[in-house]
Amino acid sequence: MYKMLVCFLCTLTFATLSCAQTDPSPTATAQEITTFEECVTAGYPITRSLPAQCIANGKVFVDTVVVPEIPNLNKKEKFCTDMCGNGICEEIVCMAIGCPCPENENTCPADCK
Repeated sequence: MYKMLVCFLCTLTFATLSCAQTDPSPTATAQEITTFEECVTAGYPITRSLPAQCIANGKVFVDTVVVPEIPNLNKKEKFCTDMCGNGICEEIVCMAIGCPCPENENTCPADCK
């Protein structure tokens, strides 16, 4: 009988606590978030994207970090060595600086027939 009473009281306590109302709008008292930095400081979730995004109160704030340019990187500069005319069709090559440029019938008809 004692165990049954304890179980009943525990169940009643659990039911009471689970039905307790909490404030449905905790953002009502929170300050208005206007920037990515404020969103992060307030502890809202940050996405793992580039650029990073922070989501607060249904609004998305994007990080404005500027990615620096890599110095001395000329996009027209070739990183591969032009081997066209050596008699070997370099179809499959490594992808590092100094490797032969990939060749095919269109780019090097002399080697790739």
